[in-house]
Amino acid sequence: MLPSSDVAAPIQLCNDTQVHPNPTPAGQRGAVILILLAAATFVSMTAETLPVGLLPQIAGGLGTTVQSAGSLVTAYGLVVAIGSVPLSALVARFSRRATLLVVLVVFAVGSAGVALAPSLEVAFVARLVSGAGHAVFYSCAFSIATSVVPETRRGRAASIIGAGNACALGLGVPAATALGVAVGWTAPFFLAAAMFCALVVALALVLPRSSRVAGRSSSTPVGFLGTFRQATAPALVRVGVLILIVMTAHFATYTYVAPILGAAGVAEGQVSVVLLGYGAFGVLGLVLVSFVADSRPRTAAAASIAVMVLVLCALALFAGNPLGASWSVAVWGLAFGGAPAIWQTLALRAAPTSTSTAPAVVNSTFNVGITLGAVAGGAGLASGATALEIGSAAIGVVAFALVLTRGMLAPDRPHRFLGHGRSRERRTPTPSAKI
Repeated sequence: MLPSSDVAAPIQLCNDTQVHPNPTPAGQRGAVILILLAAATFVSMTAETLPVGLLPQIAGGLGTTVQSAGSLVTAYGLVVAIGSVPLSALVARFSRRATLLVVLVVFAVGSAGVALAPSLEVAFVARLVSGAGHAVFYSCAFSIATSVVPETRRGRAASIIGAGNACALGLGVPAATALGVAVGWTAPFFLAAAMFCALVVALALVLPRSSRVAGRSSSTPVGFLGTFRQATAPALVRVGVLILIVMTAHFATYTYVAPILGAAGVAEGQVSVVLLGYGAFGVLGLVLVSFVADSRPRTAAAASIAVMVLVLCALALFAGNPLGASWSVAVWGLAFGGAPAIWQTLALRAAPTSTSTAPAVVNSTFNVGITLGAVAGGAGLASGATALEIGSAAIGVVAFALVLTRGMLAPDRPHRFLGHGRSRERRTPTPSAKI
């Protein structure tokens, strides 16, 4: 939890306006808001990836094949990849508070819809509904999260949100998968729906409806066309391109980590243990990133990519060595655990006046990279695991070189954002508005 001094800061409003809450309760309320947003991220990420571990059970329950049930995963990702920017643009005019609550309701409906689906077609539609909610979720969540901390702590806020993501991959998905195997595949979907409903109530109580404004509204254009103009700003496009390259390199190999570990001699029953280690190292990576995300995000990105490249090379070196391959995958989590927070921070530095568009671009490019990586990895795996790992490492080297290229990213500037020579935390009052 952040100390009160870190969260007793302007609260972002609809269309990026800022408000200045009462000093004493604001610190406590801001901390609670961040925790609840991290919890919402945890549940949403768990629900998103849940079908992966339960595809055989889902296929059996819906009377279809495992390959067909896999469409529940790909459909979700495609909606997020394609819809993040346009859907975020469509809701840009609405209150961030109302948008977040509606999105959580959409998540609840989508999760319950999958659990109650009598056929694959109905489950497919329910996943499309959830994917549409996910396309908007991060832009709204990060907009609110970065509004309850000073600009010098935006990276820390992103790390707290990222903690929900890391814990979902390391703990939530394995636990939910175990629950689905033990008592039936619909149980974790029903549980996710219930948790989303609980989060709706909790956030409705803690998110303020209005407050006194502490400064003028951002001069950055908003609305549908304005959001697209922000999304295509050169600095933000460069961040998006780097995310595409890094995520393609990562997921080209990681998507097929189970068969790769099996080929290295890791027993089928031990793969989940290795992935648990990956999740644990991911949490450690996120903790380390939280200390430097605000002051050294560019350096953190370079370090993360370097670790990924070294791990991929190690996997190629340890082909046929189960212990070496297992430790390589576990340490890989160190590189990826803090990656979402790093890239969110870099995107916010590239577009400091738009705390909703930047996360939408990150969300979209992450999912496009995941899809490209899975497709490229499937083709590369035909040449063998070692060739795939070396190819992924080569892509990572390209990304590392681009991160260090002058002008590609904003240089590390402690406690400042691109284009702002001084903090925008102190401003003169203007009329009230809603979150």
